[in-house]
Amino acid sequence: MFYAGDGVSDLSAASETDLLFAKSGHDLIRYCVKKDVPFTVFEDWSSILDKVKEIVEGRMTVQEAAKQGYEEYQKGEAGANGHAK
Repeated sequence: MFYAGDGVSDLSAASETDLLFAKSGHDLIRYCVKKDVPFTVFEDWSSILDKVKEIVEGRMTVQEAAKQGYEEYQKGEAGANGHAK
């Protein structure tokens, strides 16, 4: 199951989905980092569509996509507020 969200109203679903898309620059990214919830960052619906296509076409697994956002955050590619640098 895929889920996209941006804030506190999405917290319960965030930990239950196979792939969480967390909106860049919003509170959900900080929550995911704090609670070690895997996620990938999205800017708009087209970025979600692109990532889902990668998965469906077999170019990326759900597991790879799910940890991508946290890895970017750790590398400093997404700031504390979730914005990519």
